[in-house]
Amino acid sequence: MGCHNKKILFIFALFSFCSPVLGQTEKDSIAPVPDTITWNKTLDEVTVVAKHVRMKRNGEIEVNLSNNPIAKTKTMLEMLNFVKGVKADDSGVSIYGREGTIIYIENRRASVKELQAIPASMIKKVIVSPHAATRHGSQASGGVIRVMLKDQVGLLGSVTERLQMDKNGFVDNGLSPTIFFKQGRHALFSSLTAGYGRYLVEREQKSVSSDDVSLTSTRTKNKDFLIKENLSYTYNFSEKNFLNIFTGIDFNHFRSRLNSHTESSLLDIASKSKPVGYNAGLQYRQYLGKKTDSYVNMKYTYSGNKSKNTKSYLSDDERSDQTSEKHFNYHQLHPMVSLSFKHNQELEAGVRLNFLNDNNDNQGVRIFSLDQLTDLKYRLKGIDFNPWIEYSKTLGENLYLRLGLIYYRGRLKYEDRLKGNVYRTRQNGLFPNVLLQWMINQKTGRGLTVAYRHDYSMPNYGYYNPEPIYVSKNFYSIGNFSLKKATFDTAEMNFHLNSNWTFTLRAEWWRNIIRIMTHQSETDKNVYYTIPENVGKRKKIAASAHWNEKIGIWNTNTSLSLTTEEEKMPGRKALNRCHIVFDTSNQFQINKHIGLTAFFYAETKKKQLGFTKHGTYSFDLGGYCNLLKGNLNINLLLLNVLHKEEKVTMVGSNYDIFRTDMSPKTRAKLTAIWRFRAGKKVKMKNINVGESPERTAPVL
Repeated sequence: MGCHNKKILFIFALFSFCSPVLGQTEKDSIAPVPDTITWNKTLDEVTVVAKHVRMKRNGEIEVNLSNNPIAKTKTMLEMLNFVKGVKADDSGVSIYGREGTIIYIENRRASVKELQAIPASMIKKVIVSPHAATRHGSQASGGVIRVMLKDQVGLLGSVTERLQMDKNGFVDNGLSPTIFFKQGRHALFSSLTAGYGRYLVEREQKSVSSDDVSLTSTRTKNKDFLIKENLSYTYNFSEKNFLNIFTGIDFNHFRSRLNSHTESSLLDIASKSKPVGYNAGLQYRQYLGKKTDSYVNMKYTYSGNKSKNTKSYLSDDERSDQTSEKHFNYHQLHPMVSLSFKHNQELEAGVRLNFLNDNNDNQGVRIFSLDQLTDLKYRLKGIDFNPWIEYSKTLGENLYLRLGLIYYRGRLKYEDRLKGNVYRTRQNGLFPNVLLQWMINQKTGRGLTVAYRHDYSMPNYGYYNPEPIYVSKNFYSIGNFSLKKATFDTAEMNFHLNSNWTFTLRAEWWRNIIRIMTHQSETDKNVYYTIPENVGKRKKIAASAHWNEKIGIWNTNTSLSLTTEEEKMPGRKALNRCHIVFDTSNQFQINKHIGLTAFFYAETKKKQLGFTKHGTYSFDLGGYCNLLKGNLNINLLLLNVLHKEEKVTMVGSNYDIFRTDMSPKTRAKLTAIWRFRAGKKVKMKNINVGESPERTAPVL
């Protein structure tokens, strides 16, 4: 949105197959704050301005990374851990402890892996939206983080090298050169990632039933080689219109060897997979009038994936091979018009459309003890239709009001092409949201945000997959193509005491929640399996405090949350009277060239329907240095110097399963970033890369 007048956003976007299972998390934060704070007023915003931070009237927090010492030696993902309320790691990003946060680089969706490759020193600013606008859809129920690149005409680039090792030696290595180039009307973006990794997973499992106790040891060795390239070209016809064309491709060679044994049996699985992913699309934008931020926009993206996979099974004395082929296509159409109005008003409206077609052909195995691995040939087809509307208005200088409404209508068809069975799922609903932001004291950054959201969360697309995945001799996981969306209501209050402190209080009510449930096999009492199911309801009340401040050489970003939560289904209840999570990220800047970092995370035991995750903690310690006038940054981090093994308990009607993850977690991680540039500053924007749904297997 522009900062000179108001607009209408009319969007045709695409949505839901890649939605998180139960939308939640991502962080927001603020970098070092100055000794003095001033405020200024523009036509559409009153902001609290600090040296590196400003808070907008609509509740967004803007973190300036130019000349920010916290950004010098870190990747973008690592830097986010020093933004108030934000937590970021390889598994995702969260704001104020809420799941369902999405990330944008400029105006395109980005993944966590991309943030690992981009140095924070190439970023101009980060905008954190704890309460996402309606146009982002249900995928952003936990908020939005937008990464804005530095302005540069000519060449701006970096090369990031990452190496990890543990007690067994080499773990992984990745090389990521990234280039931005702009000259005249032309702009080019290129991001290449190449990497190789070897990962070891070790687990011990104890299954206790009414008449038997069994012990299972599982050891899995994974090897992965990846090459991925994203390319984007933008031509600016004038200051009022542009055309952006983008494409990408990735090659992956994955090998895995699983060895699982009990006291009396053995399972060995050797897997090979060579998936190829590709995407392409275009975006055209035309601004309306000479002195307006109003525009029309059209964006189309296609993404696909093809893979051939082989698995060799050895179960005791029986041996058999399995082959499978997958062909996946995903289309997104996103036309949009945005109009601005006088008197600090905005009206946005649009429609999101998604189209999906997924063909799968699996050959079963001829092993009696693995009777779930049968021939399977199926197709999934789906379409989502999401019209929405949002109105916002600034009242006076201190109040901001936003009202939004989404209508969701979706269809998914599962077709068994061997048996001829067809299963259809149809879903719809209306989902409103409200946001009120009050700037109590503009000079100190004191403010109050009250938000309400009635929303929905779609299953992760991989949860529909009906193919069994054996994770040990007597334990497998399988998907569920009859899953439906979960719906929820969230009421939240954020009190910003000042630029350093924020306190939150949130209440959630969920219906039809999705949980991975464990069951005992009907044909073999010694075999168990997990399956995602819509099981029941959840109530949650969470209170948290978030502190971000620079005191001398010490910069800290610390959060503490206390949660009371209850989940219910017929015949079962899971209650957490007080679940505690503590997280702190710290940097000690010894001088302008060297410093130390320390991270600590801890949480208490948490019960859910289906399983209980036991308490855990981890402590990381590292150091960094700047060389070659700050153009070469080296960061050494010792991960999980102190940590507790992850333990999970699954409870059934007449059995208990105890599982311990004994994988090597202590690692040394070395990151080197070299950055270079040539040219003058100019605005870089409109970089796109295609995206496709993530496949997360329903495996505990």
